[in-house]
Amino acid sequence: MDAAKPESNRKIRIDKFVNYISTDPVYFERSYVLTPDNSEDAYSLLLTALQRTGRAGVGRITLRTKEYPVLVHPYKDALVMTALRYAYEVMDPREFEELKELKERIQ
Repeated sequence: MDAAKPESNRKIRIDKFVNYISTDPVYFERSYVLTPDNSEDAYSLLLTALQRTGRAGVGRITLRTKEYPVLVHPYKDALVMTALRYAYEVMDPREFEELKELKERIQ
């Protein structure tokens, strides 16, 4: 089983870029400020590109043998990594009986 666990390397693997404003904040779990790690030019380039385009990078990071989905986006002239919840971790409000009943009474 240990061989199947992903190895923690603290590297963010960005898979694609999305429009940041279209990201639903209900999926945001926890945010971390990122700092340059021996690569100030790459950090500045990514920060500038994301600021100018209004985009964010969606990817993954492995911490303590667990992989997390993340969003990398600019915030106040810095890069921030926000850990994301999986869709199955977010409750759909339409599933609450009280809200279903309320909707029926309104109609």
